[in-house]
Amino acid sequence: MAYEVVDSYNPDGEYVSGETNAAMIDSSGDQYAQNFIASSGYGMEGVNLPLVRSNSPGTVTVELFAIDGDTGKPTGSALATGTTDGDTLGTGVTVTWREITWVTSYTVTSGTEYAIVLSAASADASNAVSWWYDYDADPVQEEVWKSTDSGTSWAQRSIDWGHWFSTFRDVGNPSDKRYTRNLVTFCNDKVFYGPDPDNLAELAAAEGDIDCTKPLSACEAYGQVFVANYDTFWVADFVNVKIATDTVGSNIPYHGDVLVGGSSKAQMSVAYITASAGECTIYGNRITTETFESGETVVGTNKDGDAVSFVISANEIAGPHWYAWTPYANDTTNFGAMPTYASLVELHIGKVTLSGDAQYPHQWYMTRQNNPFDFLYAQNDAGSAVAGNNTDAGEVGDIVADMISYSDDYMVFGCASELHVMLGNPCSGGRIDLLRNAGLLAPKAWTWDADGNLYMVSTEGILKISKGFGAAENITQTSYPDFIGDLAYNADTDRIVVGYDHANKGIVISKTIVSSGVASWWFLDLRSGGFFPESYPTTCAAYSVLGFDADDPADSGLLFGCRDGYVKRMDKSEKSDDGDVAIDAYIGFGPMATSNKTRKSNRISGIDIVTGGDGDGGAGDSDNVYCEVYTSYNAQKVITDMVAGTSPKYTKTYKSPGQRKGNVDRRKIFGRWVGVVVGNDTAGESFAFEHMNINGI
Repeated sequence: MAYEVVDSYNPDGEYVSGETNAAMIDSSGDQYAQNFIASSGYGMEGVNLPLVRSNSPGTVTVELFAIDGDTGKPTGSALATGTTDGDTLGTGVTVTWREITWVTSYTVTSGTEYAIVLSAASADASNAVSWWYDYDADPVQEEVWKSTDSGTSWAQRSIDWGHWFSTFRDVGNPSDKRYTRNLVTFCNDKVFYGPDPDNLAELAAAEGDIDCTKPLSACEAYGQVFVANYDTFWVADFVNVKIATDTVGSNIPYHGDVLVGGSSKAQMSVAYITASAGECTIYGNRITTETFESGETVVGTNKDGDAVSFVISANEIAGPHWYAWTPYANDTTNFGAMPTYASLVELHIGKVTLSGDAQYPHQWYMTRQNNPFDFLYAQNDAGSAVAGNNTDAGEVGDIVADMISYSDDYMVFGCASELHVMLGNPCSGGRIDLLRNAGLLAPKAWTWDADGNLYMVSTEGILKISKGFGAAENITQTSYPDFIGDLAYNADTDRIVVGYDHANKGIVISKTIVSSGVASWWFLDLRSGGFFPESYPTTCAAYSVLGFDADDPADSGLLFGCRDGYVKRMDKSEKSDDGDVAIDAYIGFGPMATSNKTRKSNRISGIDIVTGGDGDGGAGDSDNVYCEVYTSYNAQKVITDMVAGTSPKYTKTYKSPGQRKGNVDRRKIFGRWVGVVVGNDTAGESFAFEHMNINGI
C-alpha cells in the first residue's frame, strides 16, 4: 500500500531540551490519550507515533476511540486497533516514528473529534514505553488525557501538552491495476455481477425490473452497463457514487461538472441526475478519498457559469447502483427523447447507440459523444446526438439485425438483406456505404478472433472481415456451401450465438430452438479450416455467449448463458462434462478411395494409430482410443454411416499413448470407399491424435 498523511501534530520532529519530553507508561493500567479533530472524511488505515522504550515493554497497543461530547474523554469500545513490538523501539532521546496499522481500517467523519489511545499491557517500572509531546503546544492541540486504571477513568493533562502524531490513509499503489472487470448477466428477470463467473452476486435493486421474455441487449460504457429491454431502459452503474437532495435548486449541475462538499471537501464529476427541480439523486465519479456527508452543502459552477448549491439529505452511497436510463434530469426539452422501443445497444465512437424498434426497425439512434444521457439530436457540433438509417435517399431502410462497432473507425450495420458500414463520425464528415449484398442472419451472430478479425453468420455463409477492415470473404463458400441450409435458422423460433474459443483457436456457433432447448452446434477450427458438428445436452442450450477476460486468468474463458439458468464455460482442462458425464469426442477421416480407378475396388490390410504423449503418465498422455472402419461402394454412404455411427465393418481399441506394440490391426477389408473414425467416449478420459497409417491406400 501507499499511504498519505492526513491529520498530524509534529512541530519539532526531534527532541529539544526544555521544550519536549515523553510521557511514560510504566504500569499495565496506564494509558495516554490524544484527542484530534478529523480534517475530512477518509478511511484511516492507522497512525504514526514517536515512541521510545526502556528495556522490554512487549506489545504496545494503539486504539482509536470516540469521545464523550460533554467531557471530551475517550468513551465506548475501540473503533480501530493496532499493535507494534515495543521491544524494537529506539531508546533514550532518539525519536522513533513507528507506523501502526489498524487491523481493520476505519472511516472517520469530517469535523468529528476522536482520541488516539496508547497502552502496554506488560509495562512495569523497569519496562516502559514513552510517547513524545510538546510542553507548549503551538497551535494548541485538543485535550490530552491519562488513565491509570485501563481507561475506566480519565484525568486531563496540562492544557499546553500536545502529543505528536499523524494519521494516514491508503492511496493505493500507482504501479498496480486499479480496476476490476465485472461480468454482468441477466437471468430469470434478475441481474447478477462479479469478477468470478463461478460466484456471482445478485444486484438486488434490479429484481423484477427486467423481463427476459422480451428482447434484451446491453453494452458497457463509462464503467456502466446500459440495458435496452425493448420497452424499458436501465443502467447498472459500477463506477459512480450517489448523493441525494430534497431540493436541487434553480441551477442544476450538468454532465461533467465538478461538485464539492462544503465541509467534507469531497469532490465528484457528475454523470447523471434524476430531476431538474425539487427532489433529486445525483450520480457521479468521486475524485477524492473524502466522502460526501449528510447535511453538508454541496457547491459548484455549472457549464452555464451559474452557481450550484444544495444540501444533501444522506451520506453518499457507493455502487453498484441500478436506475432507469432516461434523458439527463428527465428533461426531454434540453436533452431530447429516447426511442420508445429498442432491443439493440452498442457503444461506438463514445456514443451509445440504440436500434431494434419494431415500429421503426430500420432506424438507429446515437447519444451525444461521452454523454449517454443526451439524446438532443442535430446540434451544431461533432459530438451531437444523431439519428439515421442505412439506405439510398428516398427508400425505406433495411431492418437492422445488429450493430457491430469495429474500433472507432467503422460501425457495421448487419441488416436483414444487406451489410452497411459507417465510416467516421456521422456528425463530422462520416458516411455510410453498402458493404455486401448479404444480411446478418441474427443478432449476436458474430464474434472477433484473437487477431481482430470479424466473423459473422450471414445469409450466404460465414463471412470474415480481416483486421483493418478488409473485404468480406465467404469462408464457407467452397468448404461447406450448404451450411446455411443445414443451419435452418428460423427467426421466429431460434436463437443463434457465436463466440471465439481462445483456448481451442476456433469459432463456436450454436442455434437453439428457444421453446424446447434443442440445439445444433458447430466448431470452426481456424488453424485447420475444419468445420466440425458438435452436440451438447439440452440443459446446455446456449441463449448467449461471451468471451470473458477476468482479472484472474483462471476465471477467463468462453462463457455461455444456458437454458437451465447457469453460466457455463468451455474448460479445456476438464475430461468430463458436469456430473462426470462422458464426452464422446471423435475425428473422422474419409471417404478415401481404395483405388485410383473409377470402378475398381480394393482392400485395406492394416491400420496403425499413433496417439499423443510420451508415456510418462503426465497430463499430456492420451488415453486409449476406439477405431471404427466403414466401407461402401458409394462415398456419400460412407459419410452418412460415419456421422450416424451405423454398422461399422469392425471396431478396435488402440492402446495409448504413442505407437504401441500390437496396435496394428491386420484385418483385410474390401470396398471402393473407406472411412475411419477415431475417438474416446469414456468419462474422465481424453485423447490426442498424432497420425494414422493405412496399408493399401
